[in-house]
Amino acid sequence: MAERTTENKELIGATPLNVFRHIVEVNSQIATVNFWTYVYRPVQFTEPGENLHWISREEFLSQNVLTRLLDNLPDDAQIGVFSEVVLEDRTTAHIPMMDFSIPKSDMGLAVLRERLQRGGVHNTWLLETGESYHLYGKDLLSEEEWIHFMGTCLLTSVVHTRDNIEQISDPRYIGHSLKRGGNVLRVTTRAIKSFEPKVVAFIS
Repeated sequence: MAERTTENKELIGATPLNVFRHIVEVNSQIATVNFWTYVYRPVQFTEPGENLHWISREEFLSQNVLTRLLDNLPDDAQIGVFSEVVLEDRTTAHIPMMDFSIPKSDMGLAVLRERLQRGGVHNTWLLETGESYHLYGKDLLSEEEWIHFMGTCLLTSVVHTRDNIEQISDPRYIGHSLKRGGNVLRVTTRAIKSFEPKVVAFIS
């Protein structure tokens, strides 16, 4: 247990791609991962299609996949990781991912951790973004568990009164993810998305 705790703390300051790589490394049953290429446009939903790039475990862990994908993209395009992965037995699972809306601050991070822990969310890294936080989890989820996780994140909201509800998770992100069938979080810093997320906490 001590070794795993140290390993998790060593990822403090890590980038999203480093965290994603670590998750793939420790989950040896993952056979294929999925990258999503897109141009960020606020309040717009993008359907799956040619934007999906399925990459084998071996290729992802041994090669610079991002460089190859970026070579074929316009300057304002981003690359994100998709939560759904294919396992060795050809079934699928999800890597826990979430986008939050609570403004980043010491207090905001403390509230976020408390709300997630209260909801039973564990073994996850929190990364600060330009305005809030992203989450990546270590433990793979089945489809049913993923839907339950999405609901748990939606219910992290703090209800002060019926007319005053403080959103912790981004409800539109959750809605788009459910419609799409998976979460997407960016791993590149291009165009207007120039802030590189970094790990600031681990929830054990």
